[in-house]
Amino acid sequence: MKAMIISAEKDVARWLKNKFLSRQEVLEKLRGKNYPAEVIEAVLEKARPLLNDELLARNLIEHYQQKKFHPQLIREKLRQRQIPPELIDQLLSEKNPAGQDDILALIKKIASRYQKLSVATARRRIASYLTRHGYSPEDFIALLEKIFPDDPEVT
Repeated sequence: MKAMIISAEKDVARWLKNKFLSRQEVLEKLRGKNYPAEVIEAVLEKARPLLNDELLARNLIEHYQQKKFHPQLIREKLRQRQIPPELIDQLLSEKNPAGQDDILALIKKIASRYQKLSVATARRRIASYLTRHGYSPEDFIALLEKIFPDDPEVT
C-alpha cells in the first residue's frame, strides 16, 4: 500500500510539473492508472495545496479573456478542464461579459489586418474569427454591417 501511494504521488508530481490540473482531472488520471480508492484519497489529500481549482479557473479566465474569447466559450473551456460548475458560474459572474462596444472594438482591430482584401473576404474572415472565439452571429452581424455597409453579403 505504501509503495502504491509513493508511486501515485510521483505520478501526480509529474503531471503537475507539466501543467496545472483541476482536482477532478487528477482524480480521473489516478483512476485511469487503476489505483485503489484509498490510495487515491490519500494522494489527493496530500496534494490538496497544489490542487487549487479556483486559482486555476481564474488564470484560465484571464488567459481566455486576453485572447478575446466569448464568455460562453470560456465557460465551455473551464468545463472541459473539469472545474466545478458552481465555481465557473461564480467566477464568470464577477467578470464583465463582452458587450457590443467590446465586440465592435474587436471587429475594428481585426479589420485593420484585412485592409488590402475585398470587403466580402474581410467580412468572411472576421466572422470566422469571431465564431471560432465563441461569438454567435447574432452578436456580430449587425456590427459587421456598420463597419462594412457597402457589401450586402452577410458572411
